[in-house]
Amino acid sequence: LSLHDALPIFTKLIREKTQRKETIETKVLNLYEASNPSFYYVYEVLGDYYAAIQQTDTAMTYWQKALTMPIPKQAEKVRIQQKINKNQ
Repeated sequence: LSLHDALPIFTKLIREKTQRKETIETKVLNLYEASNPSFYYVYEVLGDYYAAIQQTDTAMTYWQKALTMPIPKQAEKVRIQQKINKNQ
């Protein structure tokens, strides 16, 4: 299983832990980011995680990075922008 192939598994794990506001090892978060560093959704998911554990500054950094990546749909871009606006 390559790191890229593990992306959906990582995403599911991180989203579940985010919903429960559980902390995740930094090593796992770094691996997730490395699994697809040019995919906006990775940064959005990481931003959501940091927001859930009250690390708003870090969340903002990830959401802003997501907006620098190619985003296929305008609605996805708007969704991320709304998260930034809400937390400013």
